[in-house]
Amino acid sequence: MLKRAIFLDRDGVIVEDTGYISSPGELVLFPDVIPVLKKLQRVFRLLVVTNQSGVARGYFTEEDLFAINERIILMLADYGVGLDAIYYCPHHPEVGTDEYRIECECRKPKPGLLRLAAEEFNIELDKSFLIGDKDIDIQAGRAIGLKTIRINRSDREPTNETAADFIINTFSEVSDIIRI
Repeated sequence: MLKRAIFLDRDGVIVEDTGYISSPGELVLFPDVIPVLKKLQRVFRLLVVTNQSGVARGYFTEEDLFAINERIILMLADYGVGLDAIYYCPHHPEVGTDEYRIECECRKPKPGLLRLAAEEFNIELDKSFLIGDKDIDIQAGRAIGLKTIRINRSDREPTNETAADFIINTFSEVSDIIRI
């Protein structure tokens, strides 16, 4: 049983960040993730951990998000990549209404979703990694002892308010960091 994991942010890491993706048809996989994830899945669990405040903002429903997540799973499966799970936070502390406008423990930079995933899969955190594209991803990973990799897919310089253990420009570079 795999006890190590790669925790992946969704938008900007495995799929293009086009704003608030509200339907499965808007998803565009980054092609460079496929060969690396295929290798990593041999020795790591692949867990997506993503903030999705579009639900709180009313841009899409949780049912829409389920369809989007299912599409990601199927798109990756078409290439022989199996995600173990997708965890998401639909909340926002300042916008939205009802049950979604809350200060929660699952919204990154808090590590609640990472902690939940680690507990459910009995993950050895000191042997696992988080790959994200924003400070909040890195902060969440560091908060529970993960090695962190920040991917900077744009031409802009990363803010680096929270230093990641590694900074890369393409997902292919993950193979240089995590040797399998």
